[in-house]
Amino acid sequence: MSTAKPIHPAILGCENALDRCEFLLDRIPESMYTLEEGNHDSLGRHLRHGIEHFTCFLDGLDSGVIDYDQRSRDVLIETSIPKVRETISDIRSGLRG
Repeated sequence: MSTAKPIHPAILGCENALDRCEFLLDRIPESMYTLEEGNHDSLGRHLRHGIEHFTCFLDGLDSGVIDYDQRSRDVLIETSIPKVRETISDIRSGLRG
């Protein structure tokens, strides 16, 4: 009988942050996600910025080089709630992989 390997607290912290993102996404319309007012960027742009740090981290694990300046800056993540949900799901898979 094998026992499950405990999940590292850092992974749990990342998953908690992603849970909070999804909690927010569940409660706002896409029009609010993309809204920019005055000098303030949209919620989507802020969320994309953070989400891409997760993807840079995961992408750099194999090579041992994590470069946060090489974010893709995928506009679809900041304008489409379904796309950001898909990206969050991919990140979750990567964290547990």
